[in-house]
Amino acid sequence: MTDDIRESQCAARETMAWREAYLVGDTLCVDLWYPPRRGEVAKNGAVAKIEVGITDVRAADSIQISYDFDRDGYSIKQASRFAWASEQDTDRDWQEVAFIQAWARKETDEEEEARLVRSTVSPAEEPTP
Repeated sequence: MTDDIRESQCAARETMAWREAYLVGDTLCVDLWYPPRRGEVAKNGAVAKIEVGITDVRAADSIQISYDFDRDGYSIKQASRFAWASEQDTDRDWQEVAFIQAWARKETDEEEEARLVRSTVSPAEEPTP
């Protein structure tokens, strides 16, 4: 593959990815827009997984986050082998280290009631600390 083709493919993927990511305060929000299911081919540049890393004096392994439609939740994977950005074709041996069920956290009845009460109290009615 020539460098020109590779740069073109990277630019196309970056454009698609940035359409799916946005900042809210100090949080980078990333939505997977219709990711392909296992075994499906990604269509129209759809992103199937997100890799999150850290650049700091404290080293840490990157993680990959993807949605598992069979189990209805997020799969978190970690590599056992490190690779520099220039070595993207290296097998990093990604293995699942955690699974988070979709909709696993639900408000208790008490939390919901407290939230609803707070939302109906006007600022003038709030008690002064």
